[in-house]
Amino acid sequence: MFEILKNCHLCPRNCNINRFTSRGYCKAPAYPVIYSYFPHKGEEPPITGSNGSGIVFFSFCPLQCVYCQNFKFSHEGEGKKIDVEQLSFVFTELQSFGCHNINLVTGTQYIPWIREAIQISRRRGIKIPFIWNSSGFENPWIVEWLKNYIDIYIVDFRYASKERAEKYSDAPEYPLYAEETIKEMHRQKHKLEFTSEGLLKKGVIIRVLALPGHIPEFKDIIERIKAIVNTNEVGISILTQYTPFFKAENFEEINRPLSEEEIAEIYKIVQNEDFAYGWIQEGRGLDKFAGKNFKAKFKL
Repeated sequence: MFEILKNCHLCPRNCNINRFTSRGYCKAPAYPVIYSYFPHKGEEPPITGSNGSGIVFFSFCPLQCVYCQNFKFSHEGEGKKIDVEQLSFVFTELQSFGCHNINLVTGTQYIPWIREAIQISRRRGIKIPFIWNSSGFENPWIVEWLKNYIDIYIVDFRYASKERAEKYSDAPEYPLYAEETIKEMHRQKHKLEFTSEGLLKKGVIIRVLALPGHIPEFKDIIERIKAIVNTNEVGISILTQYTPFFKAENFEEINRPLSEEEIAEIYKIVQNEDFAYGWIQEGRGLDKFAGKNFKAKFKL
């Protein structure tokens, strides 16, 4: 699989550059870089549980959103070089901390190393699920390569319109790729499965980050999700945490948090939708996810 790095097209940017001699749009080098890893208690309740999710933040990102809250490492590349053996050690260490899962955040640019590290970790006895935490900007056929390695997908659906996708993430084709990516993830893990303790062990959670001034776009995203997956088989997670970071100050319409009126409208929209499993942030979720179930079928 490492051969793909000589003509890299791991993500939809399809830079087709030799990662061993050059850097493409995402600026990632030909070795993994991670910013941090730790037991994270800010995810959805069935992901966080009581001990936290073993989150691994990878540096660099193919999407490059103007409002990115993780810009220090997603855009600017802060982090530490790591090899496959060290990455495997990270996974096993997180399990030793009591984490309920391994949560791989924005790892597309490092898929060859991640797959190998997962294989090593499983041989060494790791038992907890692996999560692919994605922006939704993926090549679906690359996601297919993950089917024997990943147990849970947490995937964003950020834009319904190519105009906004281009404006805020320089990715006009994002809606198309997000739809096909989610279809592939749902095909692989078509139904949510929980442990007896209420922890998610398999399935797909689709996240929707509500942007200020874009409630019609939010509604469109919900409609597109309903059109491509069975709403009884996936989870939906509504994020109201938006805070203007990085270059958001250059875009007046998103240079503010959501208003209370917008949050109330979002609550109203999702509570009337037919999703079997759903979570929504309270208090804008700035300290932690602080999520509540807006559908009563599942409780942690």
